Amino acid sequence: MLLCCYAAGLLWRLHLATEPPLNSTDLLRYVGFGHEFWRYGLSIYNYTPADFGDAPYAQLWPRLQFIYPAVALLFFAATAAVYPCLFFPRLVLTALDLLNAGLIARLSGDRWLGLAFFLNPVSVWWTSREGQYEALVAFCVLLALLLLRRNSSWAHAWLGLAIQAKYWPAALLPYFLGTLRGSRSLLSLVLSFLPSLAFALRSQYVFHILGNPAMAANCNPYFWNWADSSKTCGTPGWHLALNALATYGVLAALVGSALADRREPARLLRYAAPLAFIAYYKGVTWATAWYMPMCFVFALPVGRRRLLWAILLLSMIEPIAWAGLCGHPIGWLNPQPPVEYVFRSVAP
Repeated sequence: MLLCCYAAGLLWRLHLATEPPLNSTDLLRYVGFGHEFWRYGLSIYNYTPADFGDAPYAQLWPRLQFIYPAVALLFFAATAAVYPCLFFPRLVLTALDLLNAGLIARLSGDRWLGLAFFLNPVSVWWTSREGQYEALVAFCVLLALLLLRRNSSWAHAWLGLAIQAKYWPAALLPYFLGTLRGSRSLLSLVLSFLPSLAFALRSQYVFHILGNPAMAANCNPYFWNWADSSKTCGTPGWHLALNALATYGVLAALVGSALADRREPARLLRYAAPLAFIAYYKGVTWATAWYMPMCFVFALPVGRRRLLWAILLLSMIEPIAWAGLCGHPIGWLNPQPPVEYVFRSVAP
């Protein structure tokens, strides 16, 4: 039964990966920067799409450099080296989510929890259809957690790589640093940042990943005060209410579980990452729908199965993904979906 569900889910997700992204132009930008890496090398962070001539991605946020850390760029450079189209990176990301489901099953001791993560509509839509790369971030974090459980010094290296995919896994640093066993783990963490060092020595890497003024702000439909229209960029009220239900529900579940564990101070450190992530998610000036499942990943060290199920189910409350999967896309829609580049190379 379990294998049949995985097989059906995989076929479903692979089918979505053959369709053009609808709700975002990000994937085409990512593939473009990955392709251009092989031309500009470690100086790629100095360039914007406007520098890429008549490439199909040259007009997408044309004055905005690549704003994500080194591992993200290297991932898209690697997939572009194989074939710079929109299907291939989504194929790889879908495969990573399948691996993530297996890692979750092992870490939680619940095989159905892994399946539920793999079939989460948020991951299905935003990863396999839209090409957002949270699957890569989750893979690095989950592998780090598994290696940490096995007392491997490589755990801290994988956490470092996760932080260089997106910054959020830095919330796990207090938990990981509290488990340091000798200098080898610390050394592996430090050495894992060599990719970032390499880019920093050849480009304006640090400036562009830590704060780029070209990035739009004041668009967070998960903001603490969801009635503040100046922060939520025109999101309908019913949508904001569902977002509030999901995020405040997760926050309440985490706080309730932490209070139940208050007599075990050693366990409370495990709540730091998911609580910090929710606080960041609701407080930052720019947040999007595909972030939410990462809170579930950060909560895995807590080890409370009911809590994990609650967070995962609440993370599924995401209207854009559900609407897209039901064939009635909502939200911002690309007026010209890049149909021709699903299988065709984006190389000019």
